[in-house]
Parts: sequence; structure tokens; C-alpha cells
Amino acid sequence: MTAEEVRERIAQELGQVQRALSIGNFGLARVCGRRAAGLALLYWQEKQPEAVSGRSFMEALKYTAAGAEFPEEIRLTAQRLVTALNEAGKAPLTLNPAEDARTIIRYVEKQVGEPLLDHGEARDS
Repeated sequence: MTAEEVRERIAQELGQVQRALSIGNFGLARVCGRRAAGLALLYWQEKQPEAVSGRSFMEALKYTAAGAEFPEEIRLTAQRLVTALNEAGKAPLTLNPAEDARTIIRYVEKQVGEPLLDHGEARDS
């Protein structure tokens, strides 16, 4: 995928997060947040195969959550995104899937040297 295609898909997923939250569908919001972050991770893997491992967005997020080579903030953010709702009592659960996705995407942007987010977009509170 090109950077532009990844940017478009990430924007679509982040938009879906907002739509899902607006109708109270937190599960769908989390799925879309995971997809947005995972798209960025897979794009990074495409550019630098040694950077991230995984054939799907979920595998890439799990790799990031467990990877000691990633900054703690990124590992913890990935852990929140991959935590299943039924595991929420045992592990941290994301309360803001869009912002958690953006945290990972911004990190990937620094690694690949390309913008993957529209940095003028409104942020969640």
C-alpha cells in the first residue's frame, strides 16, 4: 500500500471509531481503533520488515504489546488496544480507542518519516 492509501484507510477507521462511539457501540469502536493502529504498524513492516512482525493488524499489535524494543508508552498503548473486553479485569482496557490508535500511529510516523494522520483533525476528549 502507498502512504496515501494507508492515510485514507486510517482516516476511515478513525471516523468509524467516532461513529461507533456516538451510537454506544464501544466494541466496534475498539475494533476500528485496532485496525487504524494495525494499518500503520503493517505499513511500517512493509517499509522495514525487521521493525514489526505479524501478518494481520492484530498480530502486529500483539507483537508491539509484547516487544521490549518498543517504548513503554507504545507497548502499554498496544496492550490496551488488544485487551479483550472479557479480560478487562485482568489487564488495562482502552477507554479512548481513537487516541490510543493515534499514539501508535504518531510513533510509526516518526519511524517511517511519513505522515499517516491528518494532524489538523479534531481530537477526542
